[in-house]
Amino acid sequence: MSRLDRAFSLACGKARESADWLAVLKRARAAEAAGDTGRYTAIADRARKAFPESEPIAAAAALAYVRGGRPADALSLFGGPISPDARPDLWAEAFLAARGTGAREPARTADYVRLAGIIGEARPYLGAAALALAAGDPNSARAWLEKGIAGGAQAPPELLWDCGLYEVLAARPDLGSGAGELALMGDAAWRTGDSSLARRRWQRAIALDPKFSWKPYVDLALMEGDKGEAADSYWARLKAAFLSGPPSAARDGALAAFSAHLARTDRDEEALRALKGGEGSGAIAALTLFIEGRNEPEARYAADLERLVASRAGDPEVQGAALRELAIRGMYGEVALLREGAARRGLQIAYGWYYDAAVRAARGDYKGAAATIESSVAGGGETDRGPGLAASYALGRLYGAMGDPVKAAAAFSRAVSAARGAGERCSALKALGNALGDSGDSAGAAEAYRAASEADPSDPEAAILSRSGSGK
Repeated sequence: MSRLDRAFSLACGKARESADWLAVLKRARAAEAAGDTGRYTAIADRARKAFPESEPIAAAAALAYVRGGRPADALSLFGGPISPDARPDLWAEAFLAARGTGAREPARTADYVRLAGIIGEARPYLGAAALALAAGDPNSARAWLEKGIAGGAQAPPELLWDCGLYEVLAARPDLGSGAGELALMGDAAWRTGDSSLARRRWQRAIALDPKFSWKPYVDLALMEGDKGEAADSYWARLKAAFLSGPPSAARDGALAAFSAHLARTDRDEEALRALKGGEGSGAIAALTLFIEGRNEPEARYAADLERLVASRAGDPEVQGAALRELAIRGMYGEVALLREGAARRGLQIAYGWYYDAAVRAARGDYKGAAATIESSVAGGGETDRGPGLAASYALGRLYGAMGDPVKAAAAFSRAVSAARGAGERCSALKALGNALGDSGDSAGAAEAYRAASEADPSDPEAAILSRSGSGK
C-alpha cells in the first residue's frame, strides 16, 4: 500500500459526519488532479455508502462521477437524494455528459425542456421534439420544434420533414446543402406547391451526387409526364447511375422503379426482361407477378398472389405489395385475411393503416375507415412522401361518401400538394373539382378542372371538365 493509499484509508476511517466525508472528497479531487487516477470516484463511492440519503454527499459524489467518466451514475442520483431544480447546473452537466457517452437510461422530453431552461438556449427543444416524435406524439413534437426554431435553433432537415414543417424546410437556402438535403428540400418544396423549386433542387441534387439516390430521377421523370424526350433522359441517367453497378438494395429499388415505368408506358415484355436482372428481392418478385398477372382472371391472379405470399411469409415488402394489389382490385376479403396473417406473424407492413381502412370502407364503415386514417396520420403515419397522397386521397373519397363535400375538398387539396407527376396531380385536381362542385363552389370547381387539364393535357376527362366547368 502506497503512502497516499494509507493516508486516504486513515482519513476515511476517521470520517464520522457528512462534513468529514466532504473534506475527504475535496482532498481526493486534488489528488486526482495531481495524477492519482480513480481516487476521486472511489472516495465518492465510500462516502455515498456511508451517507446514502445525504444531499450534500450525493451532490459531491455526482460531481466526482461526472469528472471521473461516470455521468450515468451521477444522473441516477437526481430524483433521489438530489433535486434537479436545486442544483440545475450540476444536473445539466451530468445530463449532457451522459448523453455523450451513450447513457443506458433513455432521456425524456422533460429532460431536454429542463436543459433548455438551465442553459438558456433553444437547441435542447430539438431533442424534446425528436423524443416526442419517437413516442408517437407528432403534435407535441411539432410544438417543441417550433419553439426551438423560434429561439434560433437550426433544426436538422429530417426532423423538419418528420414533424411536417414543410414550409420551413422549403424556405431554407440551398447554399451549402449536400445532395441528400437538397433532395429532401425539393420534396418539401413540392409539398408546399412550388414545383419549380422542387425541380431545381432535385436537378442540383443529382448533379452534386448522381448515385446518392434513385428517387429524384423518378420524381423528375414523373414531372415530365413519364414519357417523352425529357422524361426518357432522366430514366436513362437512372439506368447509368444504378442499373450497371453491383447488386445492392439501391439497385433493386431503381430496377423496380424503372420496370414499373416500362409497364406504365405499355412495355410489359421489356419490363419483365429488365426484372430478370434483379436479385430476387421481395419488391422484384412482387412487381414481376403484378405485370405478368395484369390481364389474368381475378381468381387465377389471387391464387398466384397467395403462392407468392406463402413462399415469402416473412418478407414485409412482399406482404405489403400483395396488399396493395388486392386493394386495387377491390378484393377486400383477401386484404383482411392477409392483414390478419401478417399481424399474427408480427410483420410490420408499410402503410398497414391504409389497408385496415380499405377493409372498413368495403364493409360500409366509412366513419371508422376515416378514423383509422386520421389516427395514423396523427401518429406520424405520413412521414414518408407516399402516404401523404394516399391518406389525403382516401380521406377525400370517404368524406365524399359520408356526404361531407367540404371536408372532402380539404382532403383532396392536400392530395394535390402531395401528388407526384402529371397523372397524379390531374386525378387529384379532378377529385377536388368534384368535391368543390358538390359543396356549391362552382367557381372553385371550374378552376380545379382547368388546372387538371393543364397538369395533364392528354387526359380527355380533364379536357371535357375544363370546357364544361362542371363535373355533372
